[in-house]
Amino acid sequence: MFPSVDDPKNLFFVLLELSQEELERQAENLEYEMRTIDNPLMYKFIKDTKHLYEPFRTRERQEIMMEILKKVINLEELMRNKVLISHFFMHDMNA
Repeated sequence: MFPSVDDPKNLFFVLLELSQEELERQAENLEYEMRTIDNPLMYKFIKDTKHLYEPFRTRERQEIMMEILKKVINLEELMRNKVLISHFFMHDMNA
């Protein structure tokens, strides 16, 4: 087993964060659907009209981040190989 799993002193926590600009770019690339300010219906996010959408909520930020991660990292395989113990989202990066 890996030393970091066996010895709690060797556990590492990784915090990932997207800037607002990158979040908007990724939301548009992913064709992420969001509510507009004056309409409860969901529409694909378009960065050029971002002023029409509600602000990104924590859950939306997390979903976009997970979609990005899934494209480049197989989290389930890392867990199967015991390279990664777990992955979870925090509500606030300062928590």
